[in-house]
Amino acid sequence: MRKQPSIIRSKNHPTVCQDGFTLIELIASLALLGLLAAIFGMGLVSAVESYDFSRGNTQVAQKSQMAMSRMIRELSESTRIVNLNIGSDPFIVYERLQEVNGRPATTRWGLHFNSADQRVRLYENSPDQLDGATIDQGDVLTDGVQGFSLRYFQGSAELVAWPFTAAPSTIQITLDMVRPDSPSSQPQHFTTLIYLRNNRNDGGALR
Repeated sequence: MRKQPSIIRSKNHPTVCQDGFTLIELIASLALLGLLAAIFGMGLVSAVESYDFSRGNTQVAQKSQMAMSRMIRELSESTRIVNLNIGSDPFIVYERLQEVNGRPATTRWGLHFNSADQRVRLYENSPDQLDGATIDQGDVLTDGVQGFSLRYFQGSAELVAWPFTAAPSTIQITLDMVRPDSPSSQPQHFTTLIYLRNNRNDGGALR
């Protein structure tokens, strides 16, 4: 039922119509609008943060996949391991066939992880030893690497002492990546297994 307006009668103005909001109703309406605005603002901030977090994770995943693809291509074509280190800053120096001036030639390459600057580098014409003295000579494959490891296997047996008694048949690469805008966040874990084809291992292409 519609509220009937109240009527005030006076001598000068026989009838005066008062139909509107009271002060209490106005305050209550403003409080309700403020509450709705706060809820909407919190939802908007949460949506923006979620989008930014997802975008950052996608960028990290793309970086790691590009680095993994290059390492897979490099190591799967290796013909001989020259030197390696399985310690905290692992590296591998290897040879592979590459076309030079239209002819296949053996070239030497290296992969090295430096935990100090959290970068994995690729070295062309690599020296036998990769350490702090040669760190700036390589090309950066990816940064923001919290952890990196190379594990070597002959069949199901892991090779843990260099020099190996047999050529490895597979190499497992593990890459732990962190977001550059949030280095303390939980790292994203990536791992892959590379099957070596040309290093005369048991099962390789050049036995």
